[in-house]
Amino acid sequence: MGRSTYLIFTLTVCSLGACAPEGPTAFITQNIAPDQTCVVSPDAMGSLIQPSGSYDIAPGKKGACKNPYRVNLLVNSNLRANPSEALGRPDPNTLQLMRAKVTLMLLNGSIINFNGDGDNSRPNPFLTKTANSLPSSSGTMPSTGIATVEVIPASYAEKLDSDAVLGGNIEAEIQIFGTTVGDVDIDLAPFKYTIEICKGCMTMCVSKLVDVTREDVVGDRCDDDSGNDGRVCFDPDC
Repeated sequence: MGRSTYLIFTLTVCSLGACAPEGPTAFITQNIAPDQTCVVSPDAMGSLIQPSGSYDIAPGKKGACKNPYRVNLLVNSNLRANPSEALGRPDPNTLQLMRAKVTLMLLNGSIINFNGDGDNSRPNPFLTKTANSLPSSSGTMPSTGIATVEVIPASYAEKLDSDAVLGGNIEAEIQIFGTTVGDVDIDLAPFKYTIEICKGCMTMCVSKLVDVTREDVVGDRCDDDSGNDGRVCFDPDC
């Protein structure tokens, strides 16, 4: 195929919506904490930006506090709008986030071994689902959306209870994969996030609450994510 023929072919394919622009089409900038009503918004600023994480691996007496660790990543898309009324084609550059690859590491870069016997073995890195749809950018600023990713499944928590990890930090490398409506695969650059691992630091026994209720304790807002980033988990069985 000659250069001129190749150029015509490329322009034709792109005009039909199968091409994404070159360069950093989509990228992750930060983790966003839920607000007091458990809502995570891409417009959150200031105190809702979570520069690093903390995770309580204590399961509670009967597993009441055995929750995973999640992040809510702010994804930015530079994909430009490219609809075609003449062809009756919707915008092909709407970005659909599909899945993420997570690698859990020590701070020295070594990958943490979660191997065990039989069903106790856990892969690392591993794939997990995420889902959101980001509209294309129509101006000079990227469009934004939140990708919630389960970075540490609850079944991994007990394997972090070791001298090499407990009381220290680990690093999660998160790479998100998406596809445009025009069927172009978009692989975002890996995003690294530091998480402090503790045991019992965000767990509170219900029986030890004196003259206060759950609602009185600052940070107890999202039960599904209690034990994450300062949000207290109340154990009813102690």
